[in-house]
Amino acid sequence: MSPFDPPLLFTRVSKQWKTVAEATPTLWSRLSFKLVVSSYGERVDADGIDQRIDKLEAQRAAIIHWLTLAAGTDVSISISIIDDSRDLIVPQRHVAHQLVDQLCESCFTSHWAQLSIPEELAERYRSKLLSVPKDSLRSLKKLEYAPPYYSRTPGRKLLGESGLIALPTLTSLVLWNLFGDTPLQDLPINWEGITELDLQASEKGEVLGWEPGSIDFVHSRCPNLRALSFRFAPALPTPLPCSITGNLKPKTFTNLEDFRIETANNLYGLTVSPEWMTTISVPSLVRFAYRNTNLGPELESAILPFLRANKDNLGNLREVELSGLLRNQVELLHFLEILGGSGTRVERLKFDWENHGQCWYLSERPALLTAWILEKLTPSPSEEEGELGGEGIAQCLFPRLKYLDFGTVHPFRDEFEEDGLMRFLEGRFRASGKGAVAQLEYVGVEFYSQGEERMVGDLSGWRSRLENQGLHIDRDFVLRCGNAGAVQD
Repeated sequence: MSPFDPPLLFTRVSKQWKTVAEATPTLWSRLSFKLVVSSYGERVDADGIDQRIDKLEAQRAAIIHWLTLAAGTDVSISISIIDDSRDLIVPQRHVAHQLVDQLCESCFTSHWAQLSIPEELAERYRSKLLSVPKDSLRSLKKLEYAPPYYSRTPGRKLLGESGLIALPTLTSLVLWNLFGDTPLQDLPINWEGITELDLQASEKGEVLGWEPGSIDFVHSRCPNLRALSFRFAPALPTPLPCSITGNLKPKTFTNLEDFRIETANNLYGLTVSPEWMTTISVPSLVRFAYRNTNLGPELESAILPFLRANKDNLGNLREVELSGLLRNQVELLHFLEILGGSGTRVERLKFDWENHGQCWYLSERPALLTAWILEKLTPSPSEEEGELGGEGIAQCLFPRLKYLDFGTVHPFRDEFEEDGLMRFLEGRFRASGKGAVAQLEYVGVEFYSQGEERMVGDLSGWRSRLENQGLHIDRDFVLRCGNAGAVQD
């Protein structure tokens, strides 16, 4: 990075127009900078410190140079400061401090559109960002905030005193780990202006999460909400009925297009009342994601009653993601039948059952993506017309599907294998050729290996094998399998 090397990405631009664009900030759309101060475990000897400082100083000066040129334009600016060393004294750290001090000057803060303060951010940077005068943040629309990872100070106190959360310009909020001390209704937020709300939690304890009453409050105060991401708290050893059952009056999120729910069930009981879930109506839903982190004593997920109650509201649904844990393949089928049944128009479906941070996960994880489930997604010849020699296609789930990511599949635990995947592809391409289902554009799967590497030889030449059956496969269709990247003929 230098004052002579603009941090701009050009694609299919002639040299002449590139020269014009570099000299015309009003044509810029995005500037991206990254300043690597230190890395975890890194050791720099004394001779290399001066060189590192000189390099960082040059990068800092270049960042300020390009930001100054972009002043007064609508360019989007992204600045990442990587400072992962746990050493208290890092000689080159003063360069980053100087850069942050400069970025917090009003000539720059007046152009901030998005600010992220993650839990791992060093206190020196955090306190500086939180102390920026509210009046100088005239353009800030998105705020991402988490209390310090090791802090015992209530998150509400840290955030509330800064004034950032009360900005009238905010339309998007991402709040991590603000629990217990922080009822949503006590935060000085301009709720009427919020269109995106993400209330998340990291796995630091069993009592992290929000209660149904918080969603009741959001519904009453956010009429323009278009995206909501929410993590329900696990049940407590001493049951609190009000913690899982909110207001049972019907509530309609008229404009909600993106709804992401996470439940953290445990052995103490339900995360959320199924009766309360059925009071939520989402007539404009386009994207739905559900993640469950544990299996409790309940017979089925409390999210299923919500989906059944909204079955007639899913006509606009286009994207679905299911992750974490489900009880078994039968429960998975219930989800798929509602989300991908008759009348639905979902185009993207993604599964992600992995939990890479838990060594016990494989032994606890039920078999979900079995051959039986795959058959439900695979079109087949209609029995009635097949007997008459016709070419009818029996109905399958997700007929409009174009993008499908299976995630990691475990054949050694009775989930489908390569031959099942080939039958799925054959059925889909045969049906799409007759106009019965949409044409696939992408399928991804990773077959988990146990003890030794799995070979994907059964998929070699997959395109030729299917085309030899008279099936048409679009040239741009992508099949990705295992760790081998795109599977080639």
